[in-house]
Amino acid sequence: MRRNARALITIALLIAICAGIVGFQNINIRNFNRGGDTPLGLSLGLDLQGGSHLVYETNLTDPTSGEKQEISREQMQSLSHTIERRINSSGLG
Repeated sequence: MRRNARALITIALLIAICAGIVGFQNINIRNFNRGGDTPLGLSLGLDLQGGSHLVYETNLTDPTSGEKQEISREQMQSLSHTIERRINSSGLG
C-alpha cells in the first residue's frame, strides 16, 4: 500500500512540475503569441472580455413615401465620426 502511495505522489509531483514549466513559458506559434497581461498570458476575445460589438445599418427608405433615398459617402463618414466621437468621449471605446 505504501509503495502505491509513493508512486502516486511521485507521479502527481512530476505532473505538477511539467504543468508549471509549460505554464510559465512564452509560447510562439505562428500567429498565436502568448505572454500578455492576463493570468495565462492570452489575449481574450470580445466574447470573453464581456464587451459588446455594435453593427449600425442605415435604413434608406423614406418613412412617408417608401422610396429609397441616396446617401453620399461623406454623409456616412460624418455619421461614423459622430458616433465614434460620442463613444470615445464617454470612455466606452
